[in-house]
Amino acid sequence: MTLAWAPAALGGPLNPEELTVVERRVANVQPSAAKHSVASGDTLFLERTVEAKPGVIRGGVTDYEGLVTGVVAPDGVVVHTRVDEVRLEPTSGGTAIHFTYLIHADPGARGGGRVKLTLSLVERRGLANVVAKQEVTHWITVGGPEPSPRDLAASFYGYRHFAKRAQVGRAVLAKAGVQVSLREDVRMPPLNRANDKVTARVFTFIQDRDRLWSAHRQLVAASKSGDAKVANAARAYLNALDAPDDGLSGLPDVALVEGAAPPPAPPPPSSTIVRLEPTASEPAGGGGSPSGGGAPLTPVGSYDSTGDSEAEPTLPSRRRTDELTPEELAATAEPPKPPTAAPKADQPPADELVEEVSDDPFSDGGARRYLRIPSYSRGLVLDDPNIAFGGAFRMAWANAKVLVPAVASAFFLDAQFALTRYLGAELTIPTQYVNVDVEGARSVFAMGKPLVALKWRLFLPDVLGRRPALTLRTRVGIPFSPLHTVPPSWVAENFTREVHFADTYAFFMEKTNVGLGASAAWQYQLFYFGAQFYTDYFIPVAGSVDPTSFFTLNYGVSFGALPFGDLVGFYAEARATSLLAGPGRTEFFTYFGARARFFEHLEPALWIAFPLGSVRNANTFQIGAEIRFSYDLYDVLNPSGGDRRDAPLLNSWGPGPAEPSHPSSPGFARLRAPLANEADR
Repeated sequence: MTLAWAPAALGGPLNPEELTVVERRVANVQPSAAKHSVASGDTLFLERTVEAKPGVIRGGVTDYEGLVTGVVAPDGVVVHTRVDEVRLEPTSGGTAIHFTYLIHADPGARGGGRVKLTLSLVERRGLANVVAKQEVTHWITVGGPEPSPRDLAASFYGYRHFAKRAQVGRAVLAKAGVQVSLREDVRMPPLNRANDKVTARVFTFIQDRDRLWSAHRQLVAASKSGDAKVANAARAYLNALDAPDDGLSGLPDVALVEGAAPPPAPPPPSSTIVRLEPTASEPAGGGGSPSGGGAPLTPVGSYDSTGDSEAEPTLPSRRRTDELTPEELAATAEPPKPPTAAPKADQPPADELVEEVSDDPFSDGGARRYLRIPSYSRGLVLDDPNIAFGGAFRMAWANAKVLVPAVASAFFLDAQFALTRYLGAELTIPTQYVNVDVEGARSVFAMGKPLVALKWRLFLPDVLGRRPALTLRTRVGIPFSPLHTVPPSWVAENFTREVHFADTYAFFMEKTNVGLGASAAWQYQLFYFGAQFYTDYFIPVAGSVDPTSFFTLNYGVSFGALPFGDLVGFYAEARATSLLAGPGRTEFFTYFGARARFFEHLEPALWIAFPLGSVRNANTFQIGAEIRFSYDLYDVLNPSGGDRRDAPLLNSWGPGPAEPSHPSSPGFARLRAPLANEADR
């Protein structure tokens, strides 16, 4: 058989026949099955279909992204945690969701074993609500025949072809203000503020990046072959990866297709190709026995370039290189940035990181890593389940009657800090205003007992497609202020403590309280549910008039409806405090009101409260209000960088309000979904 010269051999763009050969080699999509074989260094592109019920898929295709979670695999087998492509196809029974996901064998890997994973389709915005998912199990056998000369040529030209496309995409995205990395283990940035076109471009960039590293692994694996001819040819190709298009001499005399026309004149040099060197392989831990599977995988591609360590942006539907606009092609003329060092071994897993440039005000410069903080809806007065930076001012007005009438209003100043994505701290300073309606008495405005809390948030498995947030707290109430008397003989706390009994810690001024508890939040479509439970132990300070110690239980539930999304929600809540001392006492408070959100970070709330226990004898109703400002510090310092809500809770990454065609429109609706997981706001 005679192999004739083709344009690729002279550095020209791939013609359709050559591109078919290349894509069959580096990205051969096949149906998902129970058993698969993969050669060392090769990548399986597997397609699986999940049926969604009618009404589940309500938005356009760019409202969703595909994720791979719950990965278990043997050593040397890596499951990519981003889906290469998602297609939505309307059917008579709903919508068919076609996932194309990737599993590769590291160069030099042998054996194989059982692989388990879960495919999920999630909404890009908010907290990655799951609209469809399916658990998948494969038995992967690693090993296969040596690549042919044409296979090696297809890997080489495929690498150069997709590297060029990825570089063009990266430059175009940079001009749009979105920074992406060519490294395979770097997660894409959140896209919550990206438009439809940018989102699609990110998806295409991810596909191009997947394919260039698929080709690269094939050449690396072939360079380690025991067949000297195969190994020598692979090394020759590896050494020429960064050669200019008009300098591809000395390569094996192999063409991608036979019967091609005579070679045209060499084209002028095109944009420089940045060579992408592999980093160390990071396969999943654990052995792959037939019975067990392996340890959970770190969602990191094994081989990636060190040519860029920047954060990751966004791309549209895949197009051939010759379909790119002149402006896009011109973008590649910009000199590439110098390579940076590969991540150190002590750095956190890449699936939990989003790389940004200069996003840490406490660092000294350079590329830095930052964990975006997702935000959950919250009710009226129950504790905030979120980890964030921010502050709040809350007040509750009450007209009390404890033997004599008085105005007894409480005010709470609150500040919270995010130490990590999951760990935070809160400081609450209560104050009181008491004005007794007795001749000769004066009003008192004084501080109550500060409360310091440390909280740790985690996310539970999804329930009806939404992951509940559970926040555990430990807290300490610190007394350092004496009782506040109101002449002629009244104590201000006697009024405030009674009518604001739900915040028991605040006005027991002569006791230290130490508490443990938890709060939870969950939302299903437009309905919100919250709950909390705490126990506190009160210990008298030295010299206290009241020497008793006792426990209290504090518990509450919240129900809300958010018909307009985050803009405004309407809530009904109940809180109660049980005093476990002497004869005991339980006070119930009900709340009815609304909370809004403006400008992403500002949350005003207003409510009316009705006591149901003995407090109703002292006060029939109360009026409360709050103004809260909470934010991800990254958003404040870099307003164009994204929204705190996309951090992935399922490692989601996703952006903006895209309004593409509905999946019920004619033909297939395609979604390119780069997932890294994001995993992840």
